[in-house]
Amino acid sequence: SIGIEKLSPYKGRKKTYYTARLCIINTDIMLIHWLNKNFPEGSWNERKVLAHQKRCYRWHIFGKNLEKLLIAVHPYLIIKTAQADCVIQFRKTVSATNRRISEETSDEQIGWYDACKIFNKTGRNN
Repeated sequence: SIGIEKLSPYKGRKKTYYTARLCIINTDIMLIHWLNKNFPEGSWNERKVLAHQKRCYRWHIFGKNLEKLLIAVHPYLIIKTAQADCVIQFRKTVSATNRRISEETSDEQIGWYDACKIFNKTGRNN
């Protein structure tokens, strides 16, 4: 999935903040190795195996590296174009640390988060 995550305050962070992410979950370890080889900025892990389920892997990438990847693959996207556009626009609002941003920038980030959430809804009536 392509989206924007909302992260609650914890430890030294006083405010809620948002971060862009792409996550691919698949049972094919060869796909995960290909992603890792071609996009080494990402990382992967093996998901917990539940009874009667295949082994599953998760590869993900965040932030500036995600932005570069989305721009590169954008011409090939069919289903996730709207989410990619939201994330690319969201990334334009992010500072180096994203800790000291104006109220206006914060509102803009929340807007992109809300828009991406709508695009990521699933089901027949969405």
